[in-house]
Amino acid sequence: MCRHALAVGFLWLALAASALAQGTGFTFQGRLTDGGVPANGLYDFQFGVRDAATAGNPVGTPLTLNPVGVTNGLFNVTLDFGAGVFTGAARWLEIAARTNGSASPYTVLSPRTPLAPVPYAIFVNTDALTAQVAALTNQVAVLTNDVGVLQARTVTLTNQVVALNGQVTTITNQVTVLIGQTAGLTNQVNVLTNEVALLTNQVAVLTNDVGVLQARTVTLTNQVVALNGQVTTITNQVTVLIGQNAGLTNQVNVLTNQVAGLTNQVAVLTNDVGVLQARTVTLTNQVVA
Repeated sequence: MCRHALAVGFLWLALAASALAQGTGFTFQGRLTDGGVPANGLYDFQFGVRDAATAGNPVGTPLTLNPVGVTNGLFNVTLDFGAGVFTGAARWLEIAARTNGSASPYTVLSPRTPLAPVPYAIFVNTDALTAQVAALTNQVAVLTNDVGVLQARTVTLTNQVVALNGQVTTITNQVTVLIGQTAGLTNQVNVLTNEVALLTNQVAVLTNDVGVLQARTVTLTNQVVALNGQVTTITNQVTVLIGQNAGLTNQVNVLTNQVAGLTNQVAVLTNDVGVLQARTVTLTNQVVA
């Protein structure tokens, strides 16, 4: 008689679950009648979750609560089946009860009570999560289009990078624009180009005209303005002597004139020996005086 009363009474159970601020537990409020009247006293309860309204499979581990006080048919319990039970699929609550301290087995009541999401659970599953994802999406968009500062080493960067504070191993593609302090690099390259151009001009001058050679010179191919050291060999003809060496031409001319005069004197001596101042042993040719 008592079991039948419990069964009829559980048909009137009202689900009033609400999500707690923390954890996976929720409160359950029910109404129990015994013998057609609201029950009072202590009772033992078992609660289990199923994946179907009838038959089906248990989900999670059943909970046993005893004793539970019932006043004027009403009772409140806290149920916590863990985080892996409510995954979004339909669930039903199966309840069994008996009088507290009874040796009789639990009576399973029917029908099972469908479990529905409560307001805060709906908010968490939709609006709150959506708001967080929306905020994350905006941040990812900003990160994708423009990375402000990277504090660590960067391996690969697809889009524009404003600043790199760490080591960069490889830049694969062309750098189109250099902004900020790096812009001066272009000017430095231009200066380097100009310096190379000046160096080219200096080399041209050195090739065409060697101003002064301070050391010994073995072979000189082109024009030499001045030689301050010893010259071993001048292979080809020296066409022009400039500066202090110009006097050398005059000295050669004088030497030529002196040789010409000597030839004339020898001719006179051959044809006519005028006076012999020393003793003569033998005279082969004519002696005039």
